[in-house]
Amino acid sequence: MISGTNEPTGLTICVPISAEDRVQAQAFARQQLSSDKAQRVYWNTLAVLAMNIYLQWQQFTTDLSAGDSWSPMNLIYDAADLMIVGLGKVECHPILNLDAPLPIPAEIWYDRVAYIAVHLNQSATQARLLGFLPLSEPENVRREVPPCELQSMDDLMDYFERLELGQQVLLETIAESEQLQQRWSNPYEQLMVVAQLERIYRIEQNHRLWRVKGERLLSGSDSKASVRREINSLTERIELQDIAERLLKRLAEVWERQVA
Repeated sequence: MISGTNEPTGLTICVPISAEDRVQAQAFARQQLSSDKAQRVYWNTLAVLAMNIYLQWQQFTTDLSAGDSWSPMNLIYDAADLMIVGLGKVECHPILNLDAPLPIPAEIWYDRVAYIAVHLNQSATQARLLGFLPLSEPENVRREVPPCELQSMDDLMDYFERLELGQQVLLETIAESEQLQQRWSNPYEQLMVVAQLERIYRIEQNHRLWRVKGERLLSGSDSKASVRREINSLTERIELQDIAERLLKRLAEVWERQVA
């Protein structure tokens, strides 16, 4: 049981884990070069499969094969990611000890739109989705979070809806701007831009800073995306700031109508 102070305060979701899921996790675990890594991959795989089941319940389309957790590269990395088509990747972090703080690797925020905490029982027959964290700044993210600070799983659906709405607004803005067309042609990177814009909207209370932070994002200086064309003039930078400010205001209108 989770101690009283650590208990998640919002909705949590129980998901059954099938024998087929355990067989899949064991198959991935046997490919690893050490017993420690095999254990991590086993639990990572179950966490991803549990989240995949929940998303299917919610009528989302997922692509297990697009995640690093399903890749041969998982022999090197500790991946627990799941691709949601049209939204981006989520990190499905397995939790075995509910009394310990949840580790939040800073590097996941470079290409994940959310962190999902997934508790798994020792017999690997049931998962409990404890809650989530939306995209954070890698430089400022806390390395540990207690379960009581997770956002509720019912809020996750609202967050995903914001990203879906934001994607359409971004595509319309890219179509209107040659600068953005040159910088953001990659569909997956576009998904991450929307998530980063949502983070600015959610966290930055001073709206006068939207144009500056938005410009840094749209220029590519805040991302690990593919190489961008350098900004060569003050005029070009001001133009990008104007685009960022208009874009964030459009997104704010759309997202505030969602809440109303």
